[in-house]
Amino acid sequence: MSTKSAADACFSIPEIVLLIATFIDPSFIKTLSYLSKTNRCTYLSLEQERSRMISCRIENVPSLSLFADRQLLRHESFPCRLLEIIGERGVHSDAYDSLASILNHIGESQTLDAFAYRCLSRSLEFVCVHPEIWNALRASSTTLRSLNIMSHPCNWLSLSTIEFTELRSLQLALSVSSSPSECRNFIASPAHIVLSFNVPRFLQKMQHLTNLVLILPHSMIGMLNMRNLFLPALIAIDIFGDIAPVGLTEFVTHHSELLRLHLCFYSLIQSPIQEQHLPKLRSLKFGVELMEKDRTYTSLIRARRPHLEHISIYDLRSFRFLGNFIEPFQHQLLRLDLKSADYENLIVDNLRRPLESFVALIEISVTIGGPPIPPKSGARYSTLKSNAELQAYLRSFVVCTSLKALHLHNPSTLPLRNSDLQNLRHVPPSLQYISWGNRLGTTTFRIVRDSASQSTHAEVCEIPPPPREIVHDWTSENTFRHALDLY
Repeated sequence: MSTKSAADACFSIPEIVLLIATFIDPSFIKTLSYLSKTNRCTYLSLEQERSRMISCRIENVPSLSLFADRQLLRHESFPCRLLEIIGERGVHSDAYDSLASILNHIGESQTLDAFAYRCLSRSLEFVCVHPEIWNALRASSTTLRSLNIMSHPCNWLSLSTIEFTELRSLQLALSVSSSPSECRNFIASPAHIVLSFNVPRFLQKMQHLTNLVLILPHSMIGMLNMRNLFLPALIAIDIFGDIAPVGLTEFVTHHSELLRLHLCFYSLIQSPIQEQHLPKLRSLKFGVELMEKDRTYTSLIRARRPHLEHISIYDLRSFRFLGNFIEPFQHQLLRLDLKSADYENLIVDNLRRPLESFVALIEISVTIGGPPIPPKSGARYSTLKSNAELQAYLRSFVVCTSLKALHLHNPSTLPLRNSDLQNLRHVPPSLQYISWGNRLGTTTFRIVRDSASQSTHAEVCEIPPPPREIVHDWTSENTFRHALDLY
């Protein structure tokens, strides 16, 4: 008779731990370390699994190189699929040799699917990368499907010579700030000339690209001409900066297969996007302030778009006039995202009227930005206030009979528990999940309806996070579509 216990016979402990690990943020080092000590087999399995998706600060790259060497000794390969390097302003020459060595090892395995070299914040800080890094990345140029780069002009000449012919998703932030004195990558031409001339040629080689995110500074946008750029597989465009590139409207409208669009510029776009353009558009993101001053955005939301099912609106100052932006799509909209930084002027009850005729809505998110407002009274009062805010949203959304998931985030609220969500009233009839976020984190609740007592309450539940993506996709925010069959 086998000496295995019943648990060992029925379950694979390493598989269970690996499943648990999928719910843990990679930055929780202590938690992952604790799990890896379950047994040696779990340690080896978890170590190898985590080596496939790595996010590392530039100063820790030498340690990562030692880890890669151990993996090579144990498994004769370093099968990393995703590598993200978080850089800092300045030069890190001691880490460049180590990173080049890592990329060379991964290039030999031909496993790298996604690579990022970016700053911790979204600001366009200077990130200097030695040409040796891009030369090492060249070996993976045909396996890469996703690339996220914050590039300074001193890096551009080395990077732009690589042909990423199989790339599907690209996020490119371009800086034209002057190089610091310690930069060793000399460029003879002015930065804006180098970037403006090479960017379209660099992109044109990516004939399989489907998702393009461009972050462009003021000093080069006016010189970047996108009029003749055509990417046949492109279905998603997300471009923002201060001044729109030359030929932006032509670039957008030439791509009639577009499904997702977000344009954000603080100057007028030269020519509007007409009603007949973008006939297949499904997801649209825009800011209220931009829409009010630029007829390009007005024509986008007023045109008849029979396939549009997701709208994301930011810079909202009031819910009262929400219907002006979404009314044409009341019979087809499935998802609606609302974002505002002006919490004091938002009246939740004003949401009910604009949404009462939206018969297809399945997911709604409301995100309040800005710094948290400290509670004026004790914790008990603040919890009651948070509960009252949730009830106000439920009361407003009760008219949305098809609503299944509600995502709410306000940094000034407090966490809620099961005991706070008993005997819920005015719950939308189809609602299944509530995501409640604040400055301390986010909790997901499952709606439970008790037919015997005719009451409704909520219970905490776990839903795995969406798959890690190197390139930003705004449609993957505030949704359970990756884990639940809501549609």
